[in-house]
This record gives sequence, C-alpha cells and structure tokens, in this order.
Amino acid sequence: MDAQILPIKNEHLKRLRLLPIIRDEKGKEHNDPFDRLLVAQALEEDFVLVGADQLFPIYRKEFAVKLLWEA
Repeated sequence: MDAQILPIKNEHLKRLRLLPIIRDEKGKEHNDPFDRLLVAQALEEDFVLVGADQLFPIYRKEFAVKLLWEA
C-alpha cells in the first residue's frame, strides 16, 4: 500500500468549522472530533473516506462524501 500521511491544513479546519453536527434517525449526535476531521478532509480534498462509522453514510447523503466502506 502506497500510503502517505495527510497533514492537517487550514482549509481542512475551515471546512470542519463549517460542518454541522449531524444526527442519526434516533437523534444521536456525531460529535467525534477525529471522525469529523476525516470527513472535512475528504470533502476538501475530494478524497474517498474509508471507514465503518455508522454515521458516515449520513455524510454521504447530506454532503456527497465519497464513502468506500460502511457498517
């Protein structure tokens, strides 16, 4: 795997700040800061988000996040 470390850029933090807190159908908030940063980076860089967080599909639906793997 040819993986690289993705530095956190100012653009990622700006996107993160604008990203609303989403809720699942039961009202549970997705407020995990690391997951939200991954979503912001994926949106800003037009990357595919790889992760099995149960709330990631909501970001795909609401913000068109490209998602490879879901729970």
